[in-house]
Amino acid sequence: MSAGKSTAWYAERYTSKFNMHLIPLKPNSKLPVMNDWGLNTLSDPDQARAYFEQHPDQGIGMALGPSRMASLDIDCEESFRTICHNYGIDLDDLIASTPTLKGKGQRLVFQVPADADMPYGKLNWPNKSDPTGEIHKGMMRQAAECGANGDTAAEAEIRESAKSFARYTVFELRSSTGTAQRFDVLASQSKHPDTGRPYTWITQPRTDWPTPPLWLLTLWSKFEHMKPQLQSMCPWLPVAEPVSAPVARSTPAGGDHTGKSVIDAYCDANDLESELSRYGYKQVGKRWLSPHSSSGLPGVVLFPDGKSCWIHNSSDPLCSEDSGKPVNSFDLFAYYDHNNDTSKAVKHAADILGMKPEPRARIQITPQHTATTVTTTPASNTPAAFTRATYNLADPLPFCTEKGKPVQHADNLREVIRRIGATVRYNVIR
Repeated sequence: MSAGKSTAWYAERYTSKFNMHLIPLKPNSKLPVMNDWGLNTLSDPDQARAYFEQHPDQGIGMALGPSRMASLDIDCEESFRTICHNYGIDLDDLIASTPTLKGKGQRLVFQVPADADMPYGKLNWPNKSDPTGEIHKGMMRQAAECGANGDTAAEAEIRESAKSFARYTVFELRSSTGTAQRFDVLASQSKHPDTGRPYTWITQPRTDWPTPPLWLLTLWSKFEHMKPQLQSMCPWLPVAEPVSAPVARSTPAGGDHTGKSVIDAYCDANDLESELSRYGYKQVGKRWLSPHSSSGLPGVVLFPDGKSCWIHNSSDPLCSEDSGKPVNSFDLFAYYDHNNDTSKAVKHAADILGMKPEPRARIQITPQHTATTVTTTPASNTPAAFTRATYNLADPLPFCTEKGKPVQHADNLREVIRRIGATVRYNVIR
């Protein structure tokens, strides 16, 4: 579409060729002319052309809902490219294949697939000059104090200075599939209020208007779930070093002569990246793609120590978001080779490593009394909970919550043993 065309020409083209519902905008502004714009859209080509012939200085907006359109609004291209790099996405290819508007940023416009859930989403990153946000918060507190003291000039000056430390928008996912009504500014003779330049199509609209690719549709529909991932991709975001000690479903007590457990030894002997590759995970940029992923988004992130990873993919059976735990080499080995049977996996790993797990201690309890009520004389150092002379098995355990839920299990076990008059002996069977 040529930049020399009139706004009326654009309006007729948008409505006749692409079935868009248009909204008149104030000159060189992103604000609608009418407050109730949702009830006053222009969808008839003749009416749209006639209106903008009478108001050639007004801009054109598109009502997303009735137009069945949605947009990826990229406010910071550099930051969005960082996200694309993490996911192995070629942004240039995406722009080249999608009708894209250039204003202050870039807006990629998609047709909404039938029955798609595409809620609104917005990603902000901290300012590079203030990664923790403490500078901005401090300045805003200072501005509020000035305002409270009546110094409005100082308040305004501080608030203006604080803008250089504020968080910024990386991108927005704009749609009206829910109850909210939204619109986008389209190319016409109207100019962007910040840049003073007109909106232009850098990738022209086409009759077979594309829907979002699968990876973007997944991100869109699960945005709140994936938002922590997207925020963690900020290069200057201060992140505490994760505690990524090997995590297992059960921990054997034994090990070899070096004192290592079988699980620790297996993780040390089997590099995590090699194990991921062996079980079908594929490296994409800095991340790994799960073999169970249907979206094509790599959601497996290795921790800095390289010994464990966090699996974001909800379709992965070892998803860390569900378990709340990182995944290590042994976890992969136990799941894929032993159907998540940790006991079998430990035995197999011990055989592979030439280790012999230490056998578990067996506990033998020898009853000395069978009566339900036992009379004893408590020792002088017996806790107050145990100082009654008569113990009845029907009595509540001494260490419980107000609702009767047992706590301090070792102490309760000691009380039960005292009540039945048992002697506990430990025999280690080798």
